[in-house]
Amino acid sequence: MANAEIEIMRSKLYDYLNSNADYDIIIQISQELDKLIYDFYLNKYFWLSKEKNDN
Repeated sequence: MANAEIEIMRSKLYDYLNSNADYDIIIQISQELDKLIYDFYLNKYFWLSKEKNDN
């Protein structure tokens, strides 16, 4: 699910970049995308660490 959200935000960012949108909108979308990616990898790392510790 997170991958789909990341791809949607990435696509939205590219659309705004290509349309020469206001920089404030581009910055906001970029920050949201950064947070989604960070949360995705943090969660993935947490579960991999948990599995390793459980074994």
